[in-house]
Amino acid sequence: MWGMARKTGTSAEDTGAKIKASALLLFSEQGYDAVSMRQLASDVGVQAGAIYLHTKDKQSLLFGLMLDFLKMRAAALPELDVATSPNAAMKAFVQFHIAFHHDHAVADQLLRNEARALTPEHAAQIAAYVTAYEAVLQGILEKGREAGVFHVPDVGLISAAILTLLSGVETWRMTHSDFEAEKLSRIYENMVRRILKS
Repeated sequence: MWGMARKTGTSAEDTGAKIKASALLLFSEQGYDAVSMRQLASDVGVQAGAIYLHTKDKQSLLFGLMLDFLKMRAAALPELDVATSPNAAMKAFVQFHIAFHHDHAVADQLLRNEARALTPEHAAQIAAYVTAYEAVLQGILEKGREAGVFHVPDVGLISAAILTLLSGVETWRMTHSDFEAEKLSRIYENMVRRILKS
């Protein structure tokens, strides 16, 4: 006789949230390709078939996790007064990026490591959010160059260099978890400042 689709006392909403949380960890730690839906169901504590009550398939689950992260980042990004002070805007952007990606380190890792597993259609939608975020940074660089406070020979190149630099923060933190967050942020702010003055 078949058991219940989910544990007694849990709502569909609770189960859906548990599936997302478990998938986020498993995909990030083991890799998307290595995780089966049966393994995910076992981790959540439901039957394999119950997973499909909450997601169309594994690909949709991966896409949804990445989309949730990027939508959350876009909503959390503070309004930056680029026109008044490009320097202050750049500092705020760096601080935001480091803090947000630290608070969502697992989702950040998933996006960086498993975006290759997306279908072309899903990849294009994710890329649109990534491009929009990059455009914020590029807008700061352009204003700073116009104001003569940033040395930016190529906006696209320098924005890519800054984001690559910032993306390494969480990787470094894995082995330096006791490093003071505020001090780390200041160090990266100074590194970005040096890039823009060179």
